Amino acid sequence: MARPDPRQPSMLDALERATPTVTPAEDAKVRAYVADILPRGVPTYVRRVLAVRPYKGGRDLMGPADGFEADIEVFDGRPATVRISGRLGEAGYAWSLPEGDEAFYWDDRRSAWRRLSKAEAAKRRAA
Repeated sequence: MARPDPRQPSMLDALERATPTVTPAEDAKVRAYVADILPRGVPTYVRRVLAVRPYKGGRDLMGPADGFEADIEVFDGRPATVRISGRLGEAGYAWSLPEGDEAFYWDDRRSAWRRLSKAEAAKRRAA
């Protein structure tokens, strides 16, 4: 089989250009809201912000609160979605992980983000 010409563009290049991009302002906003809920000194689990879209229909103590939903890549390269409504410092947060993915947490002893193993997750669900 012939090797591809390295000067010829790849279909992956075209696909990447067609994928919606996140502006630097959107990226910074998602990271700021996530950082706001983390304990002091704990680094973010957000590796990349993949998409940001408006979210309507949230509620806070004062009534309806619009916000945004962001698809992110977390510390281990897996996807997650976070829905945020309200103002920075007072926001409400909701999470969605793909079916079958386990929750993750900050491990103080290892100073690292860690995902629950299947066994740990099953044990917690049974409790």
